[in-house]
Amino acid sequence: KGRAEMAPNEQSDAFAFPEPLEPALAAFIIESYNGERDESGRYETTEETGPGAAKFTSGNYYKGHFSMGMMHGKGKYMWVDGTSYEGDFRWNSLDGEGAFRWADGSTYTGGVKQGFRHGSGSFVGPGGSPSYTGEWAGGKRHGSGTLWYDKDKDTFYEGEWLENRRHGHGRMRYKPRSGMMVASQGSPRLAKKKMVGGGKGAQEGNLYEG
Repeated sequence: KGRAEMAPNEQSDAFAFPEPLEPALAAFIIESYNGERDESGRYETTEETGPGAAKFTSGNYYKGHFSMGMMHGKGKYMWVDGTSYEGDFRWNSLDGEGAFRWADGSTYTGGVKQGFRHGSGSFVGPGGSPSYTGEWAGGKRHGSGTLWYDKDKDTFYEGEWLENRRHGHGRMRYKPRSGMMVASQGSPRLAKKKMVGGGKGAQEGNLYEG
C-alpha cells in the first residue's frame, strides 16, 4: 500500500501503482472514554469543555469533538497501523476538509467525503513522489489536475481525468535526455507536428499536447 507510481505508460492510460486507500473506520466499540457527557450520558463536547478522547477495542484512537455520542466536529483519528486523519467529522464519518497521513509517509490534504478524497486536494507519495494536485471524486483523480511522476517535477501530466485515468484534453511533458532542451508551450523553438488524436508534439523537446 502506498508504493511509488511508475512512469506514464504509453500503451495505456491506466497507472500501475495503487495509492493508499482511505482506511475505513473500525466498528465503533469504545473501550474507554475521557470527556464530557450530556444529561443522557452520551458523549458531548463543546469549545468550552474542550475535546474528548476515545480508545476503541480495535486499538484505534480518536481525540476531538463529540455530539450526541458520535464523532462530530474537529478531531484526529489514529489507526493502529500508523495511519491518521485530522480534520472534519460529521456523525462518525470523515467529511469536510482534512489531512490523511499514511505509515509510509504519503499524505493527502483537501476535501473529504464519507472517508474518501473528494473535491480539491493534494496527494504526495512517500519520499515526495508521485504527487497530484487537483480534483477528486470518490477517492480517485477525477476532473482537472496535475500529476507529477518524479520528485523534481520534470515529468508530468496536466489536464483532464476520469476515475484515475488520463481522459480528455491535456498535456504530457517528459524528462529530457541529457543536453536536450525542454520545449515549453508557446516557445518559438517548439517545432510542432500532427500526432494521433489531433495532439501536438515537440520535435526538439518532449512536450505532448492534445
